[in-house]
Amino acid sequence: MALDKAYDARTLKSLDLETMRHNLELASMAGQTIKLSNEVQYVMETAQDVKPFPIPIKIADQVYVDARTFAGLDKNGELKIRNPVEHQLRLDQARWEIVWAKHDAQQAVLMAQFPSHHEIFGKWIGDLLSNTYALTPYQSAQVQMLAGAFSVGQFAGHISDPLQIRRFQERVAQELRLDVSMMETVSGYGEENIAFPRTLDEFIEMLKAADISARLNDVRSETLSQAASKSFFGISNEDWLCRVALEYPPALLVMIAAALRNNMFNRTRIGALVRNSKVMKDKQRFLMNYDRLLNQHTGPVTYNKE
Repeated sequence: MALDKAYDARTLKSLDLETMRHNLELASMAGQTIKLSNEVQYVMETAQDVKPFPIPIKIADQVYVDARTFAGLDKNGELKIRNPVEHQLRLDQARWEIVWAKHDAQQAVLMAQFPSHHEIFGKWIGDLLSNTYALTPYQSAQVQMLAGAFSVGQFAGHISDPLQIRRFQERVAQELRLDVSMMETVSGYGEENIAFPRTLDEFIEMLKAADISARLNDVRSETLSQAASKSFFGISNEDWLCRVALEYPPALLVMIAAALRNNMFNRTRIGALVRNSKVMKDKQRFLMNYDRLLNQHTGPVTYNKE
């Protein structure tokens, strides 16, 4: 099933979330955060008891962003943005936490608005595994197709209706520009006959069960996570963002939007995929839908001083 929030990703489960929540709430009450909106707070350098945290975290109806790597306070105690590109990306991330929560158990609605996630995610994972395990072009396409199916599972969870399964498979094939018949070589796993893996573990098990290549029997979640971690750069904690994006669609969507808006990401793996994707040809439509969704489901940003 779809993750409820970013911090449900396996790569973040080692963090002490209870202590983090406690210290963030204390920092907010002590005036050590700056409210960007009614829902988003930036944690500043005055919050010395709050340890650095890599991804915005939602606590009750507030989302906290560790802004200390890209913003500070001027001599008047006002917010000063040092890196506006990261500021935009992290603010988007925070707002996505609210959007995702509001669509609890209905994230498939979001998937319909961003089918490009299937293309970028499928090609990203396909490229990572192809380069690591020296796959043939056909084997790489099989991995892309299964990764595209995983993209569906991240939004929609378990799907059992045959007609719905077929419709989503055709959409994935369309986004990846592959023949839908290739899906038959990689789908259907376990007693539930799973068509769309829902977790990283399920994806890896289906990858091995598909018998694409004996080399892929060595794939582990840790090795895939490590390979993915270098796919984006130019901001702080980019390795954490990439690892979370393996399981949580909003993390990849914010990177896609950032790559569309900023040429500085063209040399990253994600940026290169975006530049050569269908979404690049329809850039304005993607960004319009993206911004409209965030504006529709989150409060306006009221702190604009930089």
